[in-house]
Amino acid sequence: MKTPANALQLLLLSIASTAPLFGDSEAMPVYDLEAFVVVAPNIALPESAVAREQIRSAKPVDLAAILSSQLPAAALTRKGPLAGDIVLRGFTRDNVNITVDGNKTFCACPNRMDPPAFHVSSQQIEGIRVRTGPFSVDQGSSVGGTIAVQTTTPGDAPFARLYGYAGSFDYRAGGFTAGTSIGEGTHLLGGLYYQEGGVYEDGSGRRFTELPGTNYQAGYLDATAFEVVTAESKLRFDLAEKTTLTVNYAYQDASDVLYPGLMMDAPADTMNRVGIALHRSINHGLADDFEASLAFSHVDHDMRDGFRTSLNNMGGAFAARGYFMRTEASSTFIGARAEFSKALDSGGLLRYGVDLSQRYWDADNVIGMQRNDMLPDTLTEKIGFWGVFERRQGPWAMETGLRLDLAQSEARESIAFLQGVRGTSRNERENVLPSLYALVSRDLSADLEAYLGAGFASRLPDPQERYMNLNRPMANPDWVGNPDLDPVHTLELQSGLKWQKDAFDAELSAFHAWLEDFIYLAELGVGPGGTTSYEAINARLYGLSAKAGWEASETLRLEAGFAWQRGRKTSRPINATNDVLGEVPPLRVRLAAIVTQGNFTARAEAQFQDTLDRIDADLGEREVSGWGVLNLAASYQFSEAFSLSAGVDNLFDKTYAVSNAFVRDPFRAGVAVNEPGRFVFIRAGLDF
Repeated sequence: MKTPANALQLLLLSIASTAPLFGDSEAMPVYDLEAFVVVAPNIALPESAVAREQIRSAKPVDLAAILSSQLPAAALTRKGPLAGDIVLRGFTRDNVNITVDGNKTFCACPNRMDPPAFHVSSQQIEGIRVRTGPFSVDQGSSVGGTIAVQTTTPGDAPFARLYGYAGSFDYRAGGFTAGTSIGEGTHLLGGLYYQEGGVYEDGSGRRFTELPGTNYQAGYLDATAFEVVTAESKLRFDLAEKTTLTVNYAYQDASDVLYPGLMMDAPADTMNRVGIALHRSINHGLADDFEASLAFSHVDHDMRDGFRTSLNNMGGAFAARGYFMRTEASSTFIGARAEFSKALDSGGLLRYGVDLSQRYWDADNVIGMQRNDMLPDTLTEKIGFWGVFERRQGPWAMETGLRLDLAQSEARESIAFLQGVRGTSRNERENVLPSLYALVSRDLSADLEAYLGAGFASRLPDPQERYMNLNRPMANPDWVGNPDLDPVHTLELQSGLKWQKDAFDAELSAFHAWLEDFIYLAELGVGPGGTTSYEAINARLYGLSAKAGWEASETLRLEAGFAWQRGRKTSRPINATNDVLGEVPPLRVRLAAIVTQGNFTARAEAQFQDTLDRIDADLGEREVSGWGVLNLAASYQFSEAFSLSAGVDNLFDKTYAVSNAFVRDPFRAGVAVNEPGRFVFIRAGLDF
């Protein structure tokens, strides 16, 4: 199947030939994003909105940290002081679909030092759409959930935002966003954001560079732990005939980022992201609205052990070149989309489209004198066709989606080592990936709503899972992919209740997912130091989540929420010894009290996590003790433009970790990275 190879050209030709046929029509209704988390207009899934102000007043480290602090169903995997990886109800990595302004950015690092959630500043964010489970098809199929981030867009009126933030452990951040019109029908937005921080201490006073097994040199025990610059620019042109053209560009440069959970650090990581979208209201029998878009993102990543004592391995023979181990990696995403929407006479809304993408991933590794084509110039191509139908009638609402992807993946350089270990000659695969879902909700009364959903989704194995080609010298463990892996499939049932009456509101949700050909780590038991690879297993993942709120008075609101999930293998990979599905977070609970009095707001928030004792020892998982922390914050709006806030996270200076940080990383250090100890901060903001 060579269909995706020329797919981008075909889609561009079809857009160019089709768009002029459409005339004017009345504009479609616009569904505004909620402040933080939103869902489709007809179906209320269990996640809810968090105020936009909470994003901007939070520590502007990364998206994963903010989501995990606000949504119990979202957990965090920590390898260092920033760049956390999101775990959504026990689903990780490519099982969670993340987009920023409709554009995908894939990590370049095989150890995910640079997960997709890292490549956007929290201060850019206007809204986030979170859907748990396989209930979204417009941006690709999703096994575990979808996180769609929308950043600030140019408006008609001039505006500017400026902030400065300072906290413990030499943490500093600042930035601005400004927008204006530069002539009739032309609108410009720009933003620049900076953050840096030192090595933080946990509650016991131990720096993360002193954790056993991290092996930092003395000169880096208390160094700057990261510096990140993020910039963005957007142009919107209001063209004739109800047509809008938007062009956006984002850049991020992260330097000297320390990752104690891994054996190397990242002296350089740069990201470029470009998007172009043409939107037009049209008058045609097939659609009322039309949008065509192009997307591009590229990440260059350099990781090495120049800050570690391993630099002096082999008697210091490699000290002059600055590293004993190094991986240089890059990833590129190119995509094109055409999307149509049509308001039907029956009262429903139909959205449908086609998208094409190419994903490149290459990584070259050096260990001592041995060179590895770690990810050998891999290429993944897809063409996808999708449609979503939504309708509300009386107390009933329904939504159904369908998607079909044709995909091809290949390793375009030698994977002879991998092929020898796995006993295969494959370096190329073609797959057909179907996905579909249905959601139905009903208003049981004026106060109570129930919903039920069933979804089936497919995911292509990522290039690392199929083509990893790491041959380590001597008795160190090797790490190889499995070209024979089939796509992951999931069948999920999800149900929930939503209740609101007077000063009370509550939501409850339950899910059960049956996973087939789920990709899991396995120890093959070959080679002098062992060999890790990927195997397909069957598994189940199920859980409950709930949240509630009470407006106790005009000034006081109380909130509570929890998420619990559990996973079990129903078939085991080779050489496995247990049925526990690893990397699944334990019970998480959030309690909060918010006081609002005029221009003053104060918040007390307690977070708890149960002991992580359901672990898969075959993966090297270790038990993580349960914990509870208290965070306090207060803010005052001195004028319409100026606000000041301050607070403290981890008030009682607890020592705790949220997860194992090393399960699927080839260069894992084998340590659980503790969270920061008591963190005191102050933030000043101007918004005018």
